[in-house]
Amino acid sequence: MIEKIKDKRFLVSIILFFMVCAILFFFMIRKQSNDFEYMLFDVSIGDIEKTVSCTGTINAKGSVEVGSQISGTISSLYADYNDTVHAGMKLAVLDTLLLAAEYSQSVADMNRANNKMILSRKEYESAIELYDKKLISNNEFLTYKTNYLIDSADFQSAKSKMEKAKVNINYAIIKSPIDGVVIDRNVEVGQTVAANFTTPTFFLIAENLSKLEILVSVDESDIGSIKVGQNACFTVNAYPDSTFWGDVVEVRKKPTVLQNVVNYVVVVDTENKNNLLLPGMTATVDFIIEQKRNVLLAPIAAVRFKPPEDVEKRFHERMRKKMSSMADGENHDALRRDTAKGDFPPPPPMPGSGVSFPDNVAQIWYFDEEGALTMELALTGASDGSSIELVKCKNLKEGVAVVTGVKKKLDIKENNSRKQSNQLFGPSSPQPGGGGGPPPGGR
Repeated sequence: MIEKIKDKRFLVSIILFFMVCAILFFFMIRKQSNDFEYMLFDVSIGDIEKTVSCTGTINAKGSVEVGSQISGTISSLYADYNDTVHAGMKLAVLDTLLLAAEYSQSVADMNRANNKMILSRKEYESAIELYDKKLISNNEFLTYKTNYLIDSADFQSAKSKMEKAKVNINYAIIKSPIDGVVIDRNVEVGQTVAANFTTPTFFLIAENLSKLEILVSVDESDIGSIKVGQNACFTVNAYPDSTFWGDVVEVRKKPTVLQNVVNYVVVVDTENKNNLLLPGMTATVDFIIEQKRNVLLAPIAAVRFKPPEDVEKRFHERMRKKMSSMADGENHDALRRDTAKGDFPPPPPMPGSGVSFPDNVAQIWYFDEEGALTMELALTGASDGSSIELVKCKNLKEGVAVVTGVKKKLDIKENNSRKQSNQLFGPSSPQPGGGGGPPPGGR
């Protein structure tokens, strides 16, 4: 009998223990649910731009490299950096002493070949008369004829060499092929240049610095969004507060691979109206992929927000009761009609239903007119990373405060107590740059 009483007391103790634990757990959960406050942000109407950001290099449009076709020593320079030049203008001159000597030698060789050809021609003409009179053999006639033909060819060769030497003298004068501005010079007076294998570059002339182009390197993941004719804005480090504009004129199909990263070159044309931009500058370019004006906007944080689990459960329970209390007639029919014609998205799924939505459908939490936290599904559109367009929604209007996050009240209390402490007793440590004064207690 005593053992049965002890067993009953033991069972009662266990039951009381679990009841106390359950009560404590309930109050802890309730306390945790009240230990935070919601961060709110108003839905607004504004403009939004979806952009792709890349970097590129500014280059002169229509630049020409000016070089030399002959070897020699530079004797004179007539152009320098930033000089404005015109087509046909003299830029540099090579030493022509050796070229003049070569020309004189080629003229003498041509005259010698000409005299020899004249003599061979006269002998050939005489041989024709003798051959007609049967005074010389056929072999002798062919010898005179062959000598004349060889001397004629030698004369033409000497004449070509003379003309080449004359052209080389003209090549010694380096002239500008276009109107433009000298943006680079690679030679000095007295420098020897060799044009045996490659043409040395003397000057780099930009045709027109009022129109520039930007060669932008775009990642393969973004190149599909770039189209010819799109607008692009860019900034340069020299003028960080200024924004410049341009247009996409070319998307090059040849890839560039660097460290297993595939990029494509996009050409952007821009006008350099105030001559602020210079070739070689690095530009941070934003391609405007999508642009919308006067649309309903919500912060991107509202789309990513997910409330605490107990709050979400209470909301879905409230929605379940509301749906079950609706009449089977008009309310359900109206809901079906609105959903079918796309006036607003379908009602949110219940927890554990396994229902998923497309990427352009977002759950947005807000407080209704009764002050209750509720959720609505909204069709979303363009996003710039900080805001997102609300394309279709039922209750989300301009001025509605949506939830973007939660903040613990403990942090708020600590901040408030710290402020009150500073107001009563002053800062706990001296502030940098504070004014002087006598130490406490006087002198």
